Amino acid sequence: MYEKNKYKGFSLLELIIVILLIGITSAIAIPNINDWITDRKVKKEVVELAAYINQKKEEVNQRKYSLIFFDGNLKLSQTHKNKTWFMTNEEFAIQMSNNPPGRTNRNNGSNKSILREAGSCPCSLPIDYQIWNKSTERFTLKDGVRGAAGLNNFKLCISRNAKLKSCGVDPNPVTGKRARYYILCSVKNTEENGSDRCHYNTKKKYRYMLSVDTSLNTTIYKYNLKKDKWVLQ
Repeated sequence: MYEKNKYKGFSLLELIIVILLIGITSAIAIPNINDWITDRKVKKEVVELAAYINQKKEEVNQRKYSLIFFDGNLKLSQTHKNKTWFMTNEEFAIQMSNNPPGRTNRNNGSNKSILREAGSCPCSLPIDYQIWNKSTERFTLKDGVRGAAGLNNFKLCISRNAKLKSCGVDPNPVTGKRARYYILCSVKNTEENGSDRCHYNTKKKYRYMLSVDTSLNTTIYKYNLKKDKWVLQ
């Protein structure tokens, strides 16, 4: 005689319980995973932006160029305005010489160029009294991320030892010290304009801030929605 099979399969009730447990676990885990993916995507872009600026800073420090002008317009509708310019060592020497050619001061009779007199990069390019070259490189945000800048000023002047300043530097909203800062957000919960725009004081998660102080040091912050504050990373 054959013995009865000692092993039984799952009952219908047990299968229903397992399916319910899987559904409950998925309902909890999937949103958290999606949040993590969205947050990591924005963080990756802010880290790459910091790396790009630090790379340009290194190029100046190694005397590849004397000045770099980063016109980092990160708004998705205006990425065509996002350009990087550089000034050669030869042109910089002309601008800083004791008897520069008249073009450097628009023939106003001064013995100083406008660059030397102002001690800062111009507020926009191109201009007629300084020779700048447009770089073939540009920083562009990846899909799913949008950017903004403090008080809409995207322009950053990168000079050796931070000798020349950027035009119209704003206070860092965390430290209060003067800095150029960029806000990066997810397109999932922000818009380019309006009350839900990507901005430093819009209470939205998935926001990161890159601050570049007057000495060209970069610092990254993340917005903590629960605490309603920017947290150093």
